[in-house]
Amino acid sequence: MSFLSVSDRLLAEYCGKSRACFWGYAGLIEPLETRQLYLFDCSLFNYVTEEHANLSELRVLLSFKAGLSPNDVRFGAQLEYPKLPEAAPCNVKDIESCLSNSFKALDAKIQEYASQVRPERGFLKRLFLPASPERSITRGRYYGLILRRRLLSEMAGNLGYVDGVLKSSVKPVYVLYSVDIFKWDFAALVGENAIRLGAHRTLIDRSKLLSALGVSLSS
Repeated sequence: MSFLSVSDRLLAEYCGKSRACFWGYAGLIEPLETRQLYLFDCSLFNYVTEEHANLSELRVLLSFKAGLSPNDVRFGAQLEYPKLPEAAPCNVKDIESCLSNSFKALDAKIQEYASQVRPERGFLKRLFLPASPERSITRGRYYGLILRRRLLSEMAGNLGYVDGVLKSSVKPVYVLYSVDIFKWDFAALVGENAIRLGAHRTLIDRSKLLSALGVSLSS
């Protein structure tokens, strides 16, 4: 097992008191055409809220820039911090399949809503008559899906995913996360960097994660 090294300074600042630290399984991705590293989630997606559990691009949303260059990657010990179970293989095939399925699921939903937002009335009627509330809601969902598709495309491109192929090397690793159990603020601790993770605060279910870590709010 490979645990990404964390500086003593960050451990002192981000682990302890109201902050719980734990290891999460992730794929350390290095696109072949860049020197930028990313960490792709392979464990936290099992601890999301029911509201977000069916998001097709969930694992992508839980992924982030590693804040390191390939030459700066160092490994260390697990120390006393617990680790979440490995929930995915976290290799090239797994991540490539995850991205492919995310695109397919979003494209299917977009196609479904596209047929519902096509104009059914003449131009003049559409110009002077307001759309029904149901139709307005459908249009909002349709354009929301379009936006999600664009964001997924951008994020997948950063990971080296081109024409259905992940053109990147992947190394399964453990990354140390820190969460304030009261404020529910997340950070990933990598080397000398504390990477703020805004999406995690919304996506991760407090009770599920704290239960898995054996932590209570009265701790």
